[in-house]
Amino acid sequence: MTSLNVKDYIGKNVEIDCKKIKLTFENSIVDDLPLFEGPGTIKLEKTGKIKYKLFNKIPVDQKIFSYLKSKDDPNTDIKAIACRVEAESYSGIKWTGSFNIPEVKTYSGSSNILITGLFDQLSTFTTHKGKREKPSSEVFFFDCADLPYEDNLKITASRGDDIVFIKHRYDHQIINLDGEEISFTKDTDELYLQVTATHTSEYSSYMENWLVEALSVSIGKTMYPRIVIRHNEDSDIIFIRYIPDNSPTMMMAAFPTYSVKEKEFWKFFCAYLKKVKEIHKWENLNLTTGFYETCLAGRGTLQNFLTSLSVYIENCISFVFDGEEDEINKESIQLLVDAVKKCEIPSEDNEIKQRALGLLSMLNSPATAKRMKKLKDDGVITEEQVRAWQKVRPKLAHGNVLTPGQGEEFFKYKNHLICMMYRLIFKIVNYSGFALEYIEKNKSFKYVEFKKNKS
Repeated sequence: MTSLNVKDYIGKNVEIDCKKIKLTFENSIVDDLPLFEGPGTIKLEKTGKIKYKLFNKIPVDQKIFSYLKSKDDPNTDIKAIACRVEAESYSGIKWTGSFNIPEVKTYSGSSNILITGLFDQLSTFTTHKGKREKPSSEVFFFDCADLPYEDNLKITASRGDDIVFIKHRYDHQIINLDGEEISFTKDTDELYLQVTATHTSEYSSYMENWLVEALSVSIGKTMYPRIVIRHNEDSDIIFIRYIPDNSPTMMMAAFPTYSVKEKEFWKFFCAYLKKVKEIHKWENLNLTTGFYETCLAGRGTLQNFLTSLSVYIENCISFVFDGEEDEINKESIQLLVDAVKKCEIPSEDNEIKQRALGLLSMLNSPATAKRMKKLKDDGVITEEQVRAWQKVRPKLAHGNVLTPGQGEEFFKYKNHLICMMYRLIFKIVNYSGFALEYIEKNKSFKYVEFKKNKS
């Protein structure tokens, strides 16, 4: 662990008083002297924003005048005026702020300048004695949904020699994946979720992202860590990050009823994490990015959510068939194209011919309907889910708007499509177990057996 007390920086408004804050140009190569410098504060808002305030003590000179002039010029390249923040708190911790454009406030008749700004990330670096046997990463989430923990904490309260009550609270989980231990622990004050994972040194800057991806898709919502700590062999790098708005979404979790399928949740989490590690990228998988975008659409209207969901399902189908060649008779397609080109129509209707040629060119792309049929025959998706997609995708993709009377009908389709989406993700990440299925008659969900490959 690090000397930083996480509880001091998460789930509350925090002000860090600094004896010195300095701003230097982000892209400075030769001139690394501070542009502004002086005492100030860094404020961590509970809502996620990270702000700073600096009382400048550097006398106003030509360098500052040039900066102020450039900042007011709309043609100035943002990179040329971007600054990094370096600060030292009164407790001795040295902080570094990420890329930001400072706001400069001057006062008439005075040489005083007040600098304020926002940035996405605050970081610090510490060293420790000795060598760790294995590096690890810690990720802290504020206000995280409960997970299906299988291990419990025993809480005993007593008065003198008398035990008043004994309480068991499920609050932690340990899983092993490919020789790496990953633990999930809910804070005793239920303020945050802590995820800790050991890993090889080559994963030191990847594991935190991979954990966030797998956890987000598993619980059905976008997750943003407030604090990330990389524990290297002899040092710690600590990041405090901005948390974007995380409003409720219409997206559901793959296993919303944890009490029924606790083990399936962790099986799915492990399967997704293995897929992320297999691709071995710093950036999110395209599969994850599409999921995030669909969750964001779920914060708006039903129509927006269904449009995004139906498109994402197409993307998932493409991922399932990635690397496979569809059987497309290019000779027959070319015959059709040639026939349309030879077709004689009035010159004023030539636009119709060009549109027809454009539509024919789409025949060279894999047919989603054909791929869906194969997935249905293989038991990956169901007939009801395919029908729901066919009702939603063409209607919304061509500019039609849902009427108030269609709300209940399309809400039903939404449930089918969410179940369909997760089945496709299960196929992609090689998960076998159980999947949700929506039952229209009872307006309810049930779990059914799911196999990634048809037996």
